[in-house]
Amino acid sequence: MQETTTNSTDIALMVITEAKASISAWDRNKIIQALIKEADVPAKIAIQIAKRTEKKIISSNMAQITTGLIREMVDNELIQVGHSY
Repeated sequence: MQETTTNSTDIALMVITEAKASISAWDRNKIIQALIKEADVPAKIAIQIAKRTEKKIISSNMAQITTGLIREMVDNELIQVGHSY
C-alpha cells in the first residue's frame, strides 16, 4: 500500500476562530508556531505534533473545525509525547 503525503495547502478545511467569529483556511504552520511560542516545544517536535494532528483532522473528513477542537487535539498529542504544558 502506497502512503500519500498531503500538503497543508491542499486541504480544503475551514478553521472557525471562536473568539473572533471568523473563518480562515487551514494552516499547519499556525500550530507549529503556537507550540514553539506558547508551549516552548522544540521545532522538530512541534512539526511532528502538527503533522499528526493534521492527519487526524483530515481522516475525520470534517469540512470545518473550531480552534478549540484543534487546541484539544494538539494538547492530546503533547500528552502522548510526554510534554507537560
